[in-house]
Amino acid sequence: MKIRFLFVGILLLSFLNTKNILAQGNDPKEEKNEKKEEKPKRTFAEILKSGQDKFKQGNYVASVAEFDEAITLSPENAEAYQYRGRSKRFLGNYPSAITDYTQAIQRTQNANFYIGRAQTHLKAGSYELSIQDFDMALKINPQTPYAKTVYYNRGTAKQLLKDDKGALADYNQALTLDPDNDKALLNRGFLKYKQGLIRPACLDWVKSKKLGNKKATQNAEKACQCCM
Repeated sequence: MKIRFLFVGILLLSFLNTKNILAQGNDPKEEKNEKKEEKPKRTFAEILKSGQDKFKQGNYVASVAEFDEAITLSPENAEAYQYRGRSKRFLGNYPSAITDYTQAIQRTQNANFYIGRAQTHLKAGSYELSIQDFDMALKINPQTPYAKTVYYNRGTAKQLLKDDKGALADYNQALTLDPDNDKALLNRGFLKYKQGLIRPACLDWVKSKKLGNKKATQNAEKACQCCM
């Protein structure tokens, strides 16, 4: 009897130990689910491209989040700051955008970075600072492909500061590079009209009108019977 009870006891202990071992083991299905949930790590270039794609789609908030991650991975990369600054500018967060452009400029003296910061200053109403940055952009790269935009925007800043002569010179430069800039034609026409140059002003407004500018259309219809 003792031997029988001993044998049963051994079997019971073996069963319990086996149950414990099985309970402690990993379920193969759970391991597969865990592997599925793991996301592959993205490279800096992939994150930067994702941010640019989201910007092009008009999803500026999401693009900022992507550039945040890119900057965390590579805090000395100037382009990441530039791109994030641009997204923030489109969101209307001008102070933070200016900070990002400044971070980019501190890392690389690039004309495009100055143009971005200048445009942000212009949006924020800091016209003097805007002009300084446009000046610096042209100094770094006089042949920048964005020169027509630089001259037009710098002319706008000068006009807002009542520097009519400087503004007129910049609009002339902008229109030399892009004769169909309807906004530059509108503004140059206004400056000419202000100087009493009615016919030259009207010629600008009439051309701007033909390009679809509504304000130029109004001006031309009111003041330009001579040239309609």
